[in-house]
Amino acid sequence: MPLTKEEYLLKDRIKHLLNKKGLKIAHIADTPTFEARLGRQINGEAQVPYTTLFKLLYMFDDIDANWLIMGHGGMFKEDHNGLRVYNHNEVRDTRAGGNINVGNNDIPYPIQALLDEKDKRIAELEKTNATLQNILNAFAAGTKKG
Repeated sequence: MPLTKEEYLLKDRIKHLLNKKGLKIAHIADTPTFEARLGRQINGEAQVPYTTLFKLLYMFDDIDANWLIMGHGGMFKEDHNGLRVYNHNEVRDTRAGGNINVGNNDIPYPIQALLDEKDKRIAELEKTNATLQNILNAFAAGTKKG
């Protein structure tokens, strides 16, 4: 039986969770069998059973179960206490005294995950660029002396 849209979204949230934590399936699987099964559940056409969801929520006690299972609210439990959060419906900033929609930033969480990854890569490239610029400047200074 083909997976539903909700099941694909659940898999996306699990992938986003692992990406946010900087982990791969192999890091969280305690046996090769569980690693293979989890890989089929997350990346393949297998459904994600309750036991897998429970294991993930047990391993990551800072993750909001409502977000993981239903896609509602923020990813982290503390997100509900005023930090900027996103889900598949909207982006909100609750620090200003309530749920205030932030412009037209209705960013679905899989897209937000890609944007987060892009920002991370840009930061890494900027760091590499600064290092290369320092090397280039040192080389140029050494050539002028010689």
